[in-house]
Amino acid sequence: MYIMSNRSKRDTRRKDYKSLHTSGKTEEGAFEGIETNQTKSSEIMAGSEVNQYGVLQLPDDEEVDEQQLLVMKEELEMLKQEEEKLTRRRAFQETKKELDRQRAKVESLKDRELRVLRDDLKASNRRAYAEGSRKNLRIQWESFLLFCCHFGM
Repeated sequence: MYIMSNRSKRDTRRKDYKSLHTSGKTEEGAFEGIETNQTKSSEIMAGSEVNQYGVLQLPDDEEVDEQQLLVMKEELEMLKQEEEKLTRRRAFQETKKELDRQRAKVESLKDRELRVLRDDLKASNRRAYAEGSRKNLRIQWESFLLFCCHFGM
């Protein structure tokens, strides 16, 4: 008996699964052909291309050109080597930039420490000598240096 539902417009026939089982369709190996067909179709799909109209073009067995395959493999290898070179070059440049940053950081620390030492020396001299004593010490150093220059010492 065949009944169509007005609401869903789908087939509402009942299936007798027991008769399918006794008919031998569900025995072991009955679905092996389906699995091999699926495997073959997936292999075909992997080697296919889509044309300009969006239609899937399946490759012909005679279309595989061994020379073209070798050329494509060589080009792939060259591209991998080029990628490796570019990766090394980028790593080199990044390392160089980091080295320059670190050098600049060290130099700024050295300059800062030198300024701090000079300021400490000036403050220490101010505390050690009165203003008159500092002037006297300065004059003595200038006189000593002039003496050394005049006699070539």
